Amino acid sequence: MTIPKILYIHHGSVPGGAPTSLRTMIRGLKNEYDNKVNIKVLCAYESMIPYFKEIKGIDVEKYIRPCTISGKVFIWGDLFHIKKILYFIYELLLSPWIIRKEIEILKKENANLLHLNSSILWSSAIAGKILKIPVVWHIRETLSGGKFNIRKKLYSTFIKKTADRIICISPSELNNISGNHSKNASVIYNSVDFSNFDRHQSAVEKERSTSEKSEQFIIVSLGGLSFRKGTYQLIDAMKILDHRFKMIIAGHCSLNVNNKFVPIKKTTLQLENILIQLNLKKYYSWFYTYRVQQSLQNVDSTKLEFIGVVNNIFNLLNLCDVLVFAGTTPHFARPVFEAWTLKKPVIVFDSIVMQQEIFHNNDGIIVKEHSGKALAEAISFLYQNPDKCQVFGKKGYIKAMEKFNLPKNTLKLISIYRKFLRDL
Repeated sequence: MTIPKILYIHHGSVPGGAPTSLRTMIRGLKNEYDNKVNIKVLCAYESMIPYFKEIKGIDVEKYIRPCTISGKVFIWGDLFHIKKILYFIYELLLSPWIIRKEIEILKKENANLLHLNSSILWSSAIAGKILKIPVVWHIRETLSGGKFNIRKKLYSTFIKKTADRIICISPSELNNISGNHSKNASVIYNSVDFSNFDRHQSAVEKERSTSEKSEQFIIVSLGGLSFRKGTYQLIDAMKILDHRFKMIIAGHCSLNVNNKFVPIKKTTLQLENILIQLNLKKYYSWFYTYRVQQSLQNVDSTKLEFIGVVNNIFNLLNLCDVLVFAGTTPHFARPVFEAWTLKKPVIVFDSIVMQQEIFHNNDGIIVKEHSGKALAEAISFLYQNPDKCQVFGKKGYIKAMEKFNLPKNTLKLISIYRKFLRDL
């Protein structure tokens, strides 16, 4: 019997929600079909190879850099800077060569199925279709734009035309792609390996119970430094909260900013402030690292800590009193379900995506206004109501067990693969 080969393409350069979900998904697949499938992961960035090599029994190699810059523009429409516009144009001009190189690599791999781990991998989808390899396209990001947005309509149509099967990580992504009417698209929530979240023997919990800082209310965010994760609003909240509170921000963070064109940057930020106050702009994004760096000068460093990328978030989530997801653009939040797995309460900024996953004041708090002040008020509310923390955490745990169940979601994935792989 021929063992089918599944090829996964991953786009990112640092650990985060997408690679964590892919790694967990592959582990679930190997648990069910360890000797019945050949799995290989191709990474656009060499930095991710060790991350996926932690899965025993799979191959991991470097891949060419797909057209990810233009892919991000296609799903988000981000063309705020001259540099980004130039990169976008350059990549589009280079795309025929990139696709040709992808075709060469995929042809040598001789895979039976191509699984794309992000909606930005449009060039890889084209390469797969040219080679007539069945393409399973995993949509992990919400396409921005309203109902009549032309860019959104064109790209969602492209995804449907090039994918043999579409997997969306929540109903919001499904609705964005197909309006819930596509026959070849379905929802499979990201999975959590609950065996990694057994908190009963946690050394961290024991350490905290005897720590001098045990009285502090610990807030955790897993978004790093990103305008999509609301880093500026998180810092703003900590300016309001006193020393009873401490915030830990994990994830990719680079605060290195050059000191060129400072007057232009300050003027631009002032203009952006005005546009947001007038509701002409939805979120802060211009010269964002500079904005964050300036804001940090006005917050007590003992209340806020950036700890960088964390490969295993178990200890960090176990340490916290609340998980905050300050997403400024609509997208699904894996950390919410990971926090629920440990029965932790969650606070999120309001979005269509989060409204579908969280029942306000039942299993979490949805903050309507995307501001540091509103976020600080929500955090203070939970601090003053510890009973709410327990109730929210327990109800969230039930929801996580249902939607993020690894064996259950693995069976859904296998049912999709079987339509293309006869021997599975």
